[in-house]
Amino acid sequence: MPTVRYRAEKRTGRNRPLAVIQQAAMINGMKVIFAIGQFGLLILSGCSFLEPRSTFQITSVDRSVKSASLKLCKQTFSLTHVDSRWQTTIHVPGDCDGGVATIMNDGRIVFCPIGYVTGGDGSNWQFTIKGDVCRPLVTYGDASSGNGS
Repeated sequence: MPTVRYRAEKRTGRNRPLAVIQQAAMINGMKVIFAIGQFGLLILSGCSFLEPRSTFQITSVDRSVKSASLKLCKQTFSLTHVDSRWQTTIHVPGDCDGGVATIMNDGRIVFCPIGYVTGGDGSNWQFTIKGDVCRPLVTYGDASSGNGS
């Protein structure tokens, strides 16, 4: 059922409808609120930052990683390349396991297993790849505080 938000007019003091907030939806793990106001349709996604997000990071010591993707909860997420790091930050959609698949410059695939992840816990997962060896640095903890446990 839609929710109506009101605002009092300055001249008359009467309440006028400000916006009709429709049902919130989950899109790619982000909460999105659709609202119809006096200026048309508004799409608000700022609420998505209230949900804990997990960070997954791969550091390539010898810069030999060509691409990387996170496979988690039967979904695939691309990692973004910055300098010698590959990283993504997502809301984990549920309790599951998975890992990061990296394609090396020479075509080899190196898989960094993550193991079990609890959805919505805000974990920080960091790995280092050198040659064809993947080593975990931080495997769980509160990503918002930077503490790995």
